[in-house]
Amino acid sequence: MLLKWAIQKGIVVIPKSVTPSRIRENFDTVNVALTTDDIEAIDKLDKNNRISYGAAWLMEGSSYTYENLWDEER
Repeated sequence: MLLKWAIQKGIVVIPKSVTPSRIRENFDTVNVALTTDDIEAIDKLDKNNRISYGAAWLMEGSSYTYENLWDEER
């Protein structure tokens, strides 16, 4: 459902999966119809959270930490 939500919002989505059943689910997104209520409910979900392993982007000796990697103003 979130994949369809993003597509309906005009967000470019590049799903990644190697599992055949998940790949089929991603393709089946074109057959999902979200109502206005569905979209509004998803829009109201908590925001400002990231799911990322930020430490993977840090180089040894860098002045950046996991905490300031994303939100530090430059």
